[in-house]
Amino acid sequence: MFKFTSRKTLLALSVAACISGQALANDSALVVQTNTGNEENLVQLVQTGSASSNNLILAQQVGTGNTKNIVQSGSNNLLNAIAVGAMNTAELSQSGASNELVVDVEGDDNTISIEQDGDANWTTAEFEGDANLFTSIQTGSDNQSGVRTGAGNNNTVDIEQDGSGNVGGIVGFAGNDNDIAIQQFGSANLFIASRFSGNNNEVNVFQDGRANDFRPNPVSGDDNVVFIDQRGDANLIQAPIGIQGNNNVYDFMQNGETNSILFGTIGDNHESTIAQTGNNNEAELVLIGDNNAGTIDTVGNSNYAGIGFNGNANTGRINQDGDSNSALMDVAGNRNLFTINQNGNENETIVTGAGVSENSVDVTQRNGDLNLVDILLAGSGNDVSILQLGNQNWVGGNGSESFQVAGSNGTVLISQQGNDNMVLGAQSGIDNVLQVIQVGSFNTAIVNQNAPQ
Repeated sequence: MFKFTSRKTLLALSVAACISGQALANDSALVVQTNTGNEENLVQLVQTGSASSNNLILAQQVGTGNTKNIVQSGSNNLLNAIAVGAMNTAELSQSGASNELVVDVEGDDNTISIEQDGDANWTTAEFEGDANLFTSIQTGSDNQSGVRTGAGNNNTVDIEQDGSGNVGGIVGFAGNDNDIAIQQFGSANLFIASRFSGNNNEVNVFQDGRANDFRPNPVSGDDNVVFIDQRGDANLIQAPIGIQGNNNVYDFMQNGETNSILFGTIGDNHESTIAQTGNNNEAELVLIGDNNAGTIDTVGNSNYAGIGFNGNANTGRINQDGDSNSALMDVAGNRNLFTINQNGNENETIVTGAGVSENSVDVTQRNGDLNLVDILLAGSGNDVSILQLGNQNWVGGNGSESFQVAGSNGTVLISQQGNDNMVLGAQSGIDNVLQVIQVGSFNTAIVNQNAPQ
């Protein structure tokens, strides 16, 4: 229970009650409380407006353990809540359209809860402090909510938006051990993480609907975790240079049709995973640095998965289950390990790399016909292993009819089981090993192994 012993607190409550009872269009309410002792202050304010209210509320509390309960209805209203101190609580509510709610928090252990019901509403928050909790719930369309600027540690941001054309985001925030979560339900929603920096942060995004978009660019720091779950069709994750740092974990999931992911990282010891379920999806990872791991899993037909590495001692894996899928591995670096598994018919795998050494490539195509493996690899000490199970499969080259593996001390092992299969290619260099095994009927193998003159 709060004890209202100070004259300032009693006066503020009287003003709040008076405005609640007489609120009209174009009203303004200003409440300023400063807690100089051990007693908590309370603001309770109800402001009622119309479709064109243009009402204003400014509520500022300074001190410890203060509480704000503010309700504002109508349209085109502005509510600005300021908390300076520690362990303050604010419950803010707006109903109507085109309202704006601005929150400024300076201090630790503060709790801000916001609810907006209507269309084209706007919420922004700025934090300077630690262990603060910001919760925003918006119902309607074309709303925006997010943390605009600030700095601090161990803060929690929880945003929920239900409707279409909504925008949520974290822009210009720096700190460690923060927890960011956003849920968006509807179509054409967007989440932006820009100029967000720090270590040991967790970002969790869930988007359910059509044509939703996640854009982190740039996000920097170490030991961060990013989880993205998109459900529906025509969704997009777009971050070509979005994440920079070391020891980060990224986990992306898309369930639906015609979804797309383009994700890039700069740094070492990252772990990136993409899982797509549906047809006509695209996923591409670009990992720059050393000791990174990238995995793409797709289930469905006519999907594309590509991983590009620039660095050393990286691991890449692509798993595709379905027909008419394509996989691409492109490497610039040494001592990398690549594995591609495709299950189905009319799938294609392309592996490229120039001036690379001691890389290992393992390609398996199972339970299907008319599959193709294209290899164009140049460097020393590279190992290539290809297994095709089915009929009318082909091992050839990217942009030509034959595969090309150049360099010294390399190994090429090709095994085909089925009928009417073909191997066309060349291995050049010295101290290389080449082996082709074909089991079945009407198979063809034409391979040229030569050393430089």
